[in-house]
Amino acid sequence: MDHSRYEVAPGIWLDARRALWLAEPRVLAVADLHIGYPWAHRHTGQLMPITAPDDTTERLTQLHEEYEPEQVVLVGDIVHRAVPIRPVIDEFKRLLRSLPTEITVDLVMGNHDRGLQELVGDSAGVKSHATIGNCVFLHGDAGSGDAVAEAIREAEHRDQWIIMGHEHPAVTLTDSAATWEKYPCFLICDRLIVLPAFSRWAAGNSRDEYLSPLLKCHSVQMRVAILGNRLVPVREE
Repeated sequence: MDHSRYEVAPGIWLDARRALWLAEPRVLAVADLHIGYPWAHRHTGQLMPITAPDDTTERLTQLHEEYEPEQVVLVGDIVHRAVPIRPVIDEFKRLLRSLPTEITVDLVMGNHDRGLQELVGDSAGVKSHATIGNCVFLHGDAGSGDAVAEAIREAEHRDQWIIMGHEHPAVTLTDSAATWEKYPCFLICDRLIVLPAFSRWAAGNSRDEYLSPLLKCHSVQMRVAILGNRLVPVREE
């Protein structure tokens, strides 16, 4: 049995590579890429290590080659900070160039993406949210604005799924030897899915203290933990 994928609802699949797949209409989504994380910190005087290359583009390319989506959605916090330095701009543009021009790429605004449009100009068409089929994709931060608030009301009225990021969710699990480990996870609520951070820099939030006002209005029903290349559903008690 393949434990690397988990079907939450008909046609809505979670992938252990921190991605979500809509089988119809063939949409691949990831959240919280935080491109340029170490460079953004260095720009503010914090000497983050830059010896390990960022493999975000390569991992997204691998997912694209396997799924062959017609549409890709980057669900906010695409960059860690829109700072005017070449490594951040180049890595962002490299990621966009890695995706075929014939597919649609939706760049959903996250709280870390403020100034991204101005920084890269025509390379980005950042939007507040994206509605695709029976799903609404939004980042989930408090400052999303009136357009997102209206999209949420419409989604709830139409019984659509809301797909968001922002929280960097994680879950702490223990084995029989009482060894505790934290793992990135998906959060599953009633008609709402929170994606794990696609960035490897994200430590993950395993506490029930959420940042998003939207998530505070929902009860988590299940966490789907990512243990290497396996997904492990953990239902709430």
